[in-house]
Order: sequence, then structure tokens, then C-alpha cells
Amino acid sequence: MRQLPQIPPYLCDTDFISSFLWINRLDILYEIYKGQIYVPDVVVDEIAFLKRFTYYSHVSVLLEEEIKKKNITVFQIYPGTPEGKEYLKLLSGGIGKGEAAVMSRARMVEGTVASNNLKDVLNYCNTYSLGLISTDDVLCSAVTKGMITETEGNQIWNQMKLKKRNLPSYDFSEAFRRFKENLPK
Repeated sequence: MRQLPQIPPYLCDTDFISSFLWINRLDILYEIYKGQIYVPDVVVDEIAFLKRFTYYSHVSVLLEEEIKKKNITVFQIYPGTPEGKEYLKLLSGGIGKGEAAVMSRARMVEGTVASNNLKDVLNYCNTYSLGLISTDDVLCSAVTKGMITETEGNQIWNQMKLKKRNLPSYDFSEAFRRFKENLPK
């Protein structure tokens, strides 16, 4: 079985936290990572953009509510600090703001990167020995802990895909098989 990093806090980029926000299933994150879920302010800003669209505004509203309840902690990257310099370096290399913020915080301060954008984050995390989790890891962990069934995992996975979340092309059962057999994603 794949061993997941245990280095809190869990630093969530936009696509990762959105996977759970869009379908209102933050409960899964809270049960596994209670009090350890952090998002950079740039992610809050990216998600706040959805307020412009009536049909999508609930995603931003839910995030704001969870921040107010202190279920999710917001952090900032400050210019001139080591993480601020790393953040700018990553941005100049074409990495998105959310990914750059969580990677620079994990590398320079501490934490585990939570991202579905493996194309942009996997090599960086491997290079600097940073912990990395993605949505499939969380769902697979929820199944192994008995929080949800594999069938429920497939339903959640399909709901996330309907909301255009960045997940592998295969179904959740395949993701769970790979997780159990410690195979690459």
C-alpha cells in the first residue's frame, strides 16, 4: 500500500481543495487531516473569482465559511523571505500561483504539498524530498480507514470529474488498486 506523507500542515492548491469544495465533501479532508488544512491567500483569491458567476458562487462561499470556522487556515507568502524568493522563482518558471505558493511553503517552512497537478509539482517535490498527496490519495485513504466504501469512492470521483477536476483518466477503482499495490499514478 502507498505510504502517504505525515508532515503537517497539508498545503492545498486550488485544484486540490476545489475537488472537495465543488461537491461539498470537505468532511473527508477534515476527518483525515483535521486542523491541518492550509491554503495560500492566492488560492482564496482564485476561488473568489467564482463569485462573479451565480451558478458557481457557492464554491467560494463555502471556502469563506470554512475559513471563518477555522477549519481551513490561510497563509501568505511574504516578499523578501526565502519562501517569497522561491515563490517568485517558481512563478517565473511558469508554475501557477497556487502550486508555487504551496511548494515554496513546503520547501522553505514545512508541510505536505496537496495538489492534483502532478505535471507541475511531482518533479519539484521529488527533487526536494517534499511530501505530496493528491485527491486520489485522500479518497483511497478514506476507503482504507472505513470512512467511505469503494463504491462511494467511485461516486465521489465521478462527481469530481463532472465538475472538471484534474483527476487521472481512469476510474476510482483503478486508482484504489494502484494505491493498494503501491503503483505509480
